[in-house]
Amino acid sequence: MMNVLLFSRICAKTGVGGHMRQLAEELVRQGQSVWILSSNNEQGIIENDQLHVILAPFDIKNTFRMWKNLITLRNIITRKKIDIVHCHHRMAALYMKIYNMFWDVPMVYTLHLAPVPCDLFHRSLTYVGDMGIGVSTEVVNFMREKLQIPKEKTTVILNGVTTPNNWGGIQEMSF
Repeated sequence: MMNVLLFSRICAKTGVGGHMRQLAEELVRQGQSVWILSSNNEQGIIENDQLHVILAPFDIKNTFRMWKNLITLRNIITRKKIDIVHCHHRMAALYMKIYNMFWDVPMVYTLHLAPVPCDLFHRSLTYVGDMGIGVSTEVVNFMREKLQIPKEKTTVILNGVTTPNNWGGIQEMSF
């Protein structure tokens, strides 16, 4: 069993928030313990013995708040014995970049859409940790070409792929 932290600035009623909810539910179904760390829970994720939601106001504009959040992050990772952090927002990954300067925990980053800002400043803020995941080949190509993330640090894990199972409905495929 693994302890997984899904980390995003927000867990809104959007595709990313829905993906995080579904990913958390699937990981729990597989026997993992999951913590979701976010500024909100607009998805209405219901906690149970293996699924937990922790709310904290994450931003990077307030330096005092940023350091307080890093302490919160450290406490969560150590107290919950987190095995891996999966970031779903560039700001969350930036927190993990700072975190991993002092401590070390495996971390992956998923980019859910492209294009995102990719000038020199934004590229310097982009941190994929151990692996950058793109939800499509187009997103991974963007990560490699525009964000300049090395090919060996990127992979495609298709998100929301459906195939016609029969004319009675669509079957969701997970990868």
